[in-house]
Amino acid sequence: MATDLAADGREARATAKPILLFFSLTGCAFCRGALREVIVPMFRDPKWNTRLLFRQITIDHTTPLTDFDGKSVRPIDVATRLDGRFTPTVMMLDPNGKKIGDAIVGVANFDFYASYVETMVNRALEEMARRGKR
Repeated sequence: MATDLAADGREARATAKPILLFFSLTGCAFCRGALREVIVPMFRDPKWNTRLLFRQITIDHTTPLTDFDGKSVRPIDVATRLDGRFTPTVMMLDPNGKKIGDAIVGVANFDFYASYVETMVNRALEEMARRGKR
């Protein structure tokens, strides 16, 4: 769970990793399915967890978290700012909290969801590598 996105951004910068941010909602069956079928297995796989920071925000939680700018905000505020209010949404962020590419909103079909997420992640990794060469 994300608690301090500013610290996550510093870690992402120091390690040159993008952040995979997953927005969920309490009781969301599609969120649980996406986590169970794709996000958690990726998190457990060294192929991915050594190259990404994984964070989750449950948008209906009321405990504040620290945003990338260091300010305390509600989870829904982060979701609103990043267009993650429809759940599940998964997106890639750079160390500054800016989106890399398009987010994946919802789950149309679990048969292809992992492929969509992996494609999004690979594009973000390529973009981060490109930025690092500048």
